[in-house]
Amino acid sequence: MTDIEKAFEVVIGEAPKPLFRELSEGDQYPIEELGEELCEVAQVISNSVQAPLALIGQSILSAVALAVQPFANISIDGREYPISLNAISIGASGERKSAVDSIVLGPHREIEKASLAKYERDHAAFKIKEEAHTAAKNNIKNMHRKDSTTEVLLRKLNELGQAPHPPISKIIIMEEQEFDASKILLRAFFSNVESSFSL
Repeated sequence: MTDIEKAFEVVIGEAPKPLFRELSEGDQYPIEELGEELCEVAQVISNSVQAPLALIGQSILSAVALAVQPFANISIDGREYPISLNAISIGASGERKSAVDSIVLGPHREIEKASLAKYERDHAAFKIKEEAHTAAKNNIKNMHRKDSTTEVLLRKLNELGQAPHPPISKIIIMEEQEFDASKILLRAFFSNVESSFSL
């Protein structure tokens, strides 16, 4: 007992109570619930990386949830929801969380890299189409501004058609999420899908 604790006990008549209760040991992570194949993957990663099974299991669950999102939704009372999983992993320094994530999310990163390369090509093509559409639209306006009726101008603009839509960014993994950076990424995504989402 420290001198301060002894003095506290003399003045108050009892030892100070701790601000936080002692945490009991948590239950073992139910790694077998991942199923035979994923459980085997988790054990292999555990043996090679020497990370806690709970961290490995969490990474595997997150990676699997991300992998199946394009292929299925969940139906609840006739309402459709995307398959998703919100997961937070907290690990002490040295528990190899980054090493585990780099292994488990490796295939996702390869797909994302290829998708981003395609996005850059598609975006370059979009910019050219957008400029051509804007030039054609301005040309129609200039040609028909003075010597045509509104109906003629509208018909010509309808014949031109709508402006091209930008391609959708294929960023699927966000790391080190600062709030402002996340807002920029989400705003870019939702503007591409023409959502009323606002930040």
